[in-house]
Amino acid sequence: MPYLSIQDAKKLLENKNIQALIIPSKNHQKIKGDKKAVDRFRIIIPTQTPLNLLDSKTFREFQALISKQLGLNSFVDTKALSDRARIL
Repeated sequence: MPYLSIQDAKKLLENKNIQALIIPSKNHQKIKGDKKAVDRFRIIIPTQTPLNLLDSKTFREFQALISKQLGLNSFVDTKALSDRARIL
């Protein structure tokens, strides 16, 4: 799987003039099974409209559009998009 470091994510967001919060996940820099220790994190981008008003399907579609627009599709954990516990 392709890898995106926190530093690379920060540069990408700065180059697109997007202010966001980058938060390491609880598995940040931990070995997971056969996967090496790498940066694992979430990118939180503020919006003008509260997204908690969206149903989960629309929210997932919104996430997919944002990741595509930012060029992050190959780095997104697709399990996070399909797991209802991780939505909102």
